Amino acid sequence: MRRIFFTLGVLFLLAACVWALKPASTIMVEPGGMFAHILLVDVNGKKTPLDVEVASTPEARQTGLMHRSTVERGMLFTFETSSVLMFWMKDTLVPLDILFFDADGLEISALTMQPCTADPCPLYRSDSPARYALELPVGLLDIHGKSGWKLYAK
Repeated sequence: MRRIFFTLGVLFLLAACVWALKPASTIMVEPGGMFAHILLVDVNGKKTPLDVEVASTPEARQTGLMHRSTVERGMLFTFETSSVLMFWMKDTLVPLDILFFDADGLEISALTMQPCTADPCPLYRSDSPARYALELPVGLLDIHGKSGWKLYAK
């Protein structure tokens, strides 16, 4: 009996160690939901926790935050591979800030995007290959700063 409890304790400890050592930039999506708890950390170590919607499918990425008169939480766009990402604001009704991150969660660039209701809409692109894009209500970056962020799963 003691051997069983010892073995279970070792397995629990091993599982806890594996969980603690998971890559920090992995984005976790709640089961059955399309939300993620993320953490932005600036160059000074200041942490900004956010609950965001997740757009991880082609359909969700195409729709994004279109047709919404207000944006209360941001949206994280995840991609399978890194590439130069291009976004537009077609039928998006509110201005948004966008941050681009590489596969390690390091910020590449940040921009403010303006609504567009008629073609042609301008394209907003990452400065280099990115794996994640985070759209936030405009102004959040003015408060917290527009550069030096690292993206973590919370």
